[in-house]
Amino acid sequence: MSSRRVFARHCGGVLLAGGWLRCLAAAPKSASAATSAGRLDPSEARARAVGYVLDTRDADMHKYPHHKNEQRCGNCQRFAATNATTGACNYFRGASTVAAAWCSAYCPANLKIDPADRSCRW
Repeated sequence: MSSRRVFARHCGGVLLAGGWLRCLAAAPKSASAATSAGRLDPSEARARAVGYVLDTRDADMHKYPHHKNEQRCGNCQRFAATNATTGACNYFRGASTVAAAWCSAYCPANLKIDPADRSCRW
């Protein structure tokens, strides 16, 4: 079964109710979600939903007009570096991400993350 179908079945009516972020956070991780190295795949449904790209310079500026090239996983509160180039992202339930990557869940160090829904309080 495709990961899109698994995601849709898991989320059901939550997507229609506008709760896609909560659903995304709770969605089960499929076996094909990460590459063999455990790194988050940008083509995965939960990565696409937040515009995840491997290089912050590749972010869609039309869809995310407030994005800045200085914003990257390496300086996000959600990122815990495991070495100079990769780390674990708590937004993606610890999936390995590249420090130069970016997604719309980016949360700079001076802001707080709401523990209830894991959103960044701008």
